[in-house]
Amino acid sequence: MSLMYEAVERAARSKGMFAIVATCGDTPESQAKVVESLLDRNVDGLILATARLDDELPERLRRKNLPHVLALRSDGKSPTVSGDDNLGGYLAARHLIDLGHTDIAIVTGPSFTSSAHGRVEGAQSAFEEAGIDLPKENIIFSGYGIEAGETAAKLLLERDTHPTAIFAANDNLAIGVAHVAAKLGFSLGKDISIVGYNDIPLVEKLSVPITSVRTPFDQIAEKAVDLLRQESTTPGAISFIPTLIPRRSSGPGPTRN
Repeated sequence: MSLMYEAVERAARSKGMFAIVATCGDTPESQAKVVESLLDRNVDGLILATARLDDELPERLRRKNLPHVLALRSDGKSPTVSGDDNLGGYLAARHLIDLGHTDIAIVTGPSFTSSAHGRVEGAQSAFEEAGIDLPKENIIFSGYGIEAGETAAKLLLERDTHPTAIFAANDNLAIGVAHVAAKLGFSLGKDISIVGYNDIPLVEKLSVPITSVRTPFDQIAEKAVDLLRQESTTPGAISFIPTLIPRRSSGPGPTRN
């Protein structure tokens, strides 16, 4: 999320605006308090990167006609700018399928986020296209932190029969999965393949660099700032194309006899 904040600050500064960044965790209560605090300071508008599918806050902002834009996540109603999560999920799964993997698991974010669902749906479309069955137990809705990735990896990799590849729907999850895989004796890119999402700088610098789907944060931020300057409250979604960045964490699937 820090990459999004930095991109918004750069985009705002390039347009003569000043961005105030406030973090609020992932709960509606803390988000509402932060937003009220910002509105008390008479900000010109809000870019929210923590929207939930069941979020009441955007609805309140719409009723008050307060300029706001949702970034990265959507509530399905307020103006939204994001990466194409369906396409990103498709690219991640298709990459693993093309490497020969058929037993693939997905570790995704909280079920209340549009990004978590979009990336799963995109991956599922790739599996359907390839005629691969994705068992329900191979989809884990989790958090978006490293510890959530560790917990999910233990559930998947300590099975008697474990998947040969895991698509982790953000890079923190992928790092958590990779850490547990290494502790369990798996060789990353050989015994287990991992694909992350967002392409944060850290994943390229790990001992085994992690394949990731790159989110175009700068494009998203620039468009979000433009919409905010237009004082938009009109529903609508704009998405930008993500890019798969292959690295050593994803290797060939098991040899078929």
